[in-house]
Amino acid sequence: MVHLAGLTGLDDVSYYYAHFSHYPDTPEGLVKAGTIIGYVGMTGNATGPHLHFEIHPGKPGEKPPVDPFATLLALCDANVPNPTAS
Repeated sequence: MVHLAGLTGLDDVSYYYAHFSHYPDTPEGLVKAGTIIGYVGMTGNATGPHLHFEIHPGKPGEKPPVDPFATLLALCDANVPNPTAS
């Protein structure tokens, strides 16, 4: 069994996280930054603990996944202070 969490953002983009070992006892609904949605595991056909992460444009099942690298890079760059800025 692959333990999966599927979240839909306020922008209607779907985010999938898989291979959790288990989940915390959290209510359904809005997930805030920092909320634990699952714990790293190696369920399914995995050779070691890891997180499988997918971004699907649109609501669940509407479109195939896209490479999440550009999105993650943009989010990381947006949160890194610029040391040369005054």
